[in-house]
Amino acid sequence: MKKGIIIFLSLLFFGCGESKKFPYELVNYKPELKDENVLEVYALSGELNPEEFKNFCLKKKSEFKLAGYYKIILFDKKENFFKTNAPVLSAYQILGEIESRSHIIAEYTYGKLNGYSELVITVNGKSETLKL
Repeated sequence: MKKGIIIFLSLLFFGCGESKKFPYELVNYKPELKDENVLEVYALSGELNPEEFKNFCLKKKSEFKLAGYYKIILFDKKENFFKTNAPVLSAYQILGEIESRSHIIAEYTYGKLNGYSELVITVNGKSETLKL
């Protein structure tokens, strides 16, 4: 009995293994206004699983403490990533960058101040919008 309690407590405090590793590589991090606005850009490694990316965004949302505006962009491949010069609020929306948006397969936007939380996933040229 005592041994069982020790094992249970060990699992409780140390976890049952590694936390889930998502197939996204951070390729750019852009904070603005002393971290009030943050852009994180990732590249996908493998196939996109929309439900898994949704869970990734929800996890990131729960970790986001300071900023007022938070944006995650997911590119289909690391090779297709390009750095934007635009401010976080208009990242990848300005003329000259729009043509390259075909490599952006998901975009998550979170406004902490007003609670706006939206995920747009594009698969095979069709976009789906989810409120998170």
